[in-house]
Amino acid sequence: MWKFVDDVSSSENLTSNSFSATQSTLDSIDSWATYNCMKLNAKKCKELRVSFLKETPQLPSLTIDGHVLETVQSHKVLGLIIQNSLKWDEQIRPIVTKASKRLYGLRVYYAAVVSLLLILPTHTSLLFVLFWNTVVRYGFTRYLAICLTNWKEYKSVPCALSFLATHTTKLSNWLIAQDLATGETKPV
Repeated sequence: MWKFVDDVSSSENLTSNSFSATQSTLDSIDSWATYNCMKLNAKKCKELRVSFLKETPQLPSLTIDGHVLETVQSHKVLGLIIQNSLKWDEQIRPIVTKASKRLYGLRVYYAAVVSLLLILPTHTSLLFVLFWNTVVRYGFTRYLAICLTNWKEYKSVPCALSFLATHTTKLSNWLIAQDLATGETKPV
């Protein structure tokens, strides 16, 4: 029989001059895995430290079975890239790149006055790229609901394409214009 654990995450909030219990937690997880006939792969385990202090505290490295865990600047957790600075640069850059490619396709379709049925898959893939994990990041549900409600009002292909291009461009620009360090939005 095979047992497989995909992802396990643990976090700890430390105040200044406090003791880290992360190693004991990691040892507990490792002993539980061993007891249940599983083994942690130390090569795939990472340590991500987030600190906003001027001087980052020197903490001991975490180990699993004598193997020191790699300390990383960013890590992907369930499709969401988390950076040690808590900025969103690495998460947004690929989204904007993918969206730009699909937006170009919509512009080509618009120029050729292609049937709306041919454009819908491209638009759907564009929405998927733009709105994937956005509820986690920004809570776009209201914006998405407004876009989809307004979409139904457009009957002709040129009007619908114009609507799609406008709102997709606005959303892409909004994503790019985010001041991700402070969390403040800058309307474009």
